[in-house]
Amino acid sequence: TAVQHPAISPATPNRLRIRPTHCRPRYFLSPGAGFDDVVKTTIFLVDMADFAAVNEVYGSRFSDHKPARSTVAVKSLPRNALLEIEIVVSL
Repeated sequence: TAVQHPAISPATPNRLRIRPTHCRPRYFLSPGAGFDDVVKTTIFLVDMADFAAVNEVYGSRFSDHKPARSTVAVKSLPRNALLEIEIVVSL
């Protein structure tokens, strides 16, 4: 069984539906860090057909501040996840 972040749920089997209201910086490791401190992200997607959904939420979180970004298609992710985002923060 895959562990799911509350912002992500399968809309249909193997598809993502992302709820932007649940995307919060509470998962940053450093206290006080937030989206404005992000300098680089790497997005890993099992299915590149999900790129538009991910990009829509990503754009809503980084409207003025635009960190460097890479998106990579992967065959699979741990725990059968459909999406993983690596975030580099500068403090």
